[in-house]
Parts: sequence; C-alpha cells; structure tokens
Amino acid sequence: MGRFKISKGRAIDLQKWALKQSEAERFLDSLPKITKAGNAKPGLYVDYKIDENELDDSLDWPDVGIAAVYAVLEYSKEKIHLGEIRAYNFETFWLSTQEYDEVDTAENWFRLIKDDYKKLAKSGREDKEAKQINKESPRLVHDLMSFKLTGEEAEAIYRIIKEYEALLAYGGHIHCFAYESLQERPQEIVRGFLQYLGAVSDDEIVEQMIKEAAFEKVSGLVNSQI
Repeated sequence: MGRFKISKGRAIDLQKWALKQSEAERFLDSLPKITKAGNAKPGLYVDYKIDENELDDSLDWPDVGIAAVYAVLEYSKEKIHLGEIRAYNFETFWLSTQEYDEVDTAENWFRLIKDDYKKLAKSGREDKEAKQINKESPRLVHDLMSFKLTGEEAEAIYRIIKEYEALLAYGGHIHCFAYESLQERPQEIVRGFLQYLGAVSDDEIVEQMIKEAAFEKVSGLVNSQI
C-alpha cells in the first residue's frame, strides 16, 4: 500500500461521511440503485460503487467518487452520467453535474440533475418522433403526389399535417385566430391575444400596436409606391 493509499473500508467510511455532510443522502435515497441499463426502466438512478483504482493517488490523499447519478432514457436504455459526489480525506466534498464542476448545495445539485434529465428525455422523444416522421414521410408524400402535386408541394402539405396533429395533441391552453380576421377586425383580435398573454389591453395600446405593425410603417412604403 502506497503512502497515501486508503483501504476500501476507509473509502466506505469516507462515503458515509460525505453523504451526511453534503446532505445529499436524503435526495439520493429517493432514487433506485442502478442496475444493468438494458434492464432498467426510464428514470434517474444512483450508483454507490467505489472505484478501487481511485484509492491510491501516490502524491496526496485521493479524492474519491462516492456516489453518481445516472439517467436511463426510454428510447435508448443507455446509462448517461448526470452528476456525482467526490470527497477528500474527511475534509471536503464536491457536488458536480454535467455543466457545473461545483454546486453549492445538495438541493440545487439535485434540482440541476432533474432538469438535465427532463431535457434529455424531451430530446429523446423528439428524436424518436423525427425518426418516425422520416419513416412515414416517403409513403405519405407518395400518396399526396397521387393528387398530381409536385414533390415540393407534397412535402409542404405533409409538414402542415404533422404540425396540425401536434397542435391537436397539445394539452395546454392555446389562443387561435385567422389571418383574415386580423385584417377584418384588428382591434378585436389584438385585444384578444393581449388578454390571453395577461398583458395590458386598453384602447391606446391596441391602437399603437396596430399602427406600429402597419405595412407602410414596417416597409417604409406608401400606397403610391406600391
């Protein structure tokens, strides 16, 4: 054993100390322990395995990884490292994530990890949807072209269909209006979307918005120049 090498037993004691001192234990207790990624359900997992190769620094007491958090995504099943806790000689510890080398508290550290997981999960869903679209696109475009559309026209209609389907699937509150109605009843329509946004919608603001968005104002042209 080298001068600064620590035993596995002492590393486990360091692990217990760091989990308690960092106050991360209460957050990690809410996570299941990592198993083989191929058998794991989507979610966050904790791994308390200590790498024995880290127990001998040779020049100083080693800083040891005492816990790591991983994500398993629905569409890949691979294990993705999101953050870890490292500890040094019962003196200090570090909480890190993919983006930050040091996070000030366990609460913020765990929040950042959950935020990263949500981003990864969303990205994974979008990747799967994109692959499905690419898979369906040739067949649907071919069907649309049977109406004697050009390939470019068929692809444009396909995109509109998918956007409409996504709109129908959206579970939140939306506000819709037609471009024609904006031309016919500008005051009513502008006031409507201001109210939807929770913004001030008095007559003065509505008229000012319509005035500033007028074609002549935006383009710098007047009717005689068109």
